[in-house]
Amino acid sequence: MRFLLLFALMQIAWSCGGTAEEQPNVPQISQEKLQEELVQVNQRQIQEEQWLIKNYLERRKLRYETKGTGLHLVRISKEKSGMKPKAGDWVAVQYEASLLDGSPCFSTHDSSEVFRLAYDPIESGLQDGLLSMEVGEECLLLIPSYLAFGLLGDLDKIPPYTPVAYRVKLMQIQP
Repeated sequence: MRFLLLFALMQIAWSCGGTAEEQPNVPQISQEKLQEELVQVNQRQIQEEQWLIKNYLERRKLRYETKGTGLHLVRISKEKSGMKPKAGDWVAVQYEASLLDGSPCFSTHDSSEVFRLAYDPIESGLQDGLLSMEVGEECLLLIPSYLAFGLLGDLDKIPPYTPVAYRVKLMQIQP
């Protein structure tokens, strides 16, 4: 009998006196609400970058074109060869990339780099700019982060969510 009483008391103590910690009341957010908030954050980021780029251009009194993607293009040289690249073409380019504060990132150092437009994994803003240029032309491309290195940057010299300035010369097209 003692054994049954002791067993019953242990069962009651075990079931009532658990050491479960109370979880803090974490508000639940719906998938739709989360998506809406992420869209708003991205829109604010895009607006801030567009403001930084336009401020950069206005301080330097540069004439520029704005592409539908958000790329800003400043034509530096007036050379017109009449030859424009298209998606799939191999292009040779010389470029220098920097942050808007002038910090250098990387360059081709007077050589040229060759890649295939729409096939090689290069920044979509750089590809968009090259498709707007003619052979021999030199341009300044101001590329917002969402067309360049985006959320992570390049994990070296370009911080996350940072616009990049490319001074580019289209050397030749190889179809």
